[in-house]
Amino acid sequence: MIKISRQFILREFFYFFGLLFLVLFLMEIIWPNIILAYLNFNFLFIIVLIFGILFLRSCHQTAKSKEEIRSGDDPLLKIKQ
Repeated sequence: MIKISRQFILREFFYFFGLLFLVLFLMEIIWPNIILAYLNFNFLFIIVLIFGILFLRSCHQTAKSKEEIRSGDDPLLKIKQ
C-alpha cells in the first residue's frame, strides 16, 4: 500500500482550493453575479487560508524533525527515555 503523507494531502488541498478561488474570482470579474448569486467568496477564502496555514505548519514540523535527526542525536533514544 502506498503511504501518503499529511503534508502532501494538505499541499494538494491548498493548491486545489487556491486555484478554484482564482478561477471563480476571474469568472466573477468577466461575468458579474454569476458566482456571487450562489457562493460567498469569504467562505472559500477562509478555506484557502486554513489549508495554507496547516500546510505551512506541516512543512515547519517536517523541517524541525529533519534538524533533530541531523543533530546527531538518535531519535529512538529520545523515545526510550
